[in-house]
Amino acid sequence: MPTPNRPRQPTSHSAWQWLVTDDGSRTLWDVGREETFHSGCGAVAETLIVYVDHSGVLSRLRQRVPTRVLEYGLGTATSFLLTASLAEHYRTPLVYTALECSLLPSEILGQLDLAKSVESCLSGGFAKTPVADPLFELREFAELPSMIGALVDAVAEWQQRPIPRPLVTRIGQFVTLQLWIGDACHWTPQQTQLSALHGTASDANQMHTGQAAGYDAVYFDPFSPETNPELWTSEVLEVAAAALCPGGLLTSYCVKSTVRRAMQQCGMLVHKAAGPVGGKREVLVAQRPARP
Repeated sequence: MPTPNRPRQPTSHSAWQWLVTDDGSRTLWDVGREETFHSGCGAVAETLIVYVDHSGVLSRLRQRVPTRVLEYGLGTATSFLLTASLAEHYRTPLVYTALECSLLPSEILGQLDLAKSVESCLSGGFAKTPVADPLFELREFAELPSMIGALVDAVAEWQQRPIPRPLVTRIGQFVTLQLWIGDACHWTPQQTQLSALHGTASDANQMHTGQAAGYDAVYFDPFSPETNPELWTSEVLEVAAAALCPGGLLTSYCVKSTVRRAMQQCGMLVHKAAGPVGGKREVLVAQRPARP
């Protein structure tokens, strides 16, 4: 089936163009890679279903269970902002570690218009799968404007005066962001644990990242294996799997057989789950086995 012709508009930077996806939300087209940051079928729908819901994070936050998330590929920060908004709505501590090789300019993050995108996605009925409806409500994302503002300010400050260690900052009352800038191929959980000891926040929620329990969920969302093959190797996937706590879930849009086999070789329990309506038919969910 041919890819639909979705019009693109210029941004303030020649490296990226805006693209309106099928659920009404915007994403970026990377001119150099000739690839979008999110599915053209729906950037917000993909994020809510593949990452927030299938990872178990939505259920944890709705039950007010403190949660730790690791994301490979911050990109437009759509996954972070939607997850953070839910955590703030449910007043639940969230520690979110994001690995990003090349951070987008702060003004691009601010122009994503994510709050309007969520409204369009939910009202259009895109944030569900053909077999299940997580019942997202617009009120759950009421904190998005303040989350976006806080993130844009933090990124702008960092970009004006980069620091050699990861950016650790509070976004809202309940969310701690640990932003690691560099090649994710070389990241290890120990590096983030050290950053927590020297970062800008010292509350108990942040220090929770240094515990051996690991992450409750991994959002594995780099560019595709065709354009970003170095992040889809068995070595990188093994680090991602090991970063999970027992029973934790890794989710990804990619269901290539090579990726599934690599996850199985890491000892993960791998299966396919339904993708969002109008989007990919199947996506990947891999679980680290619980302790006996």
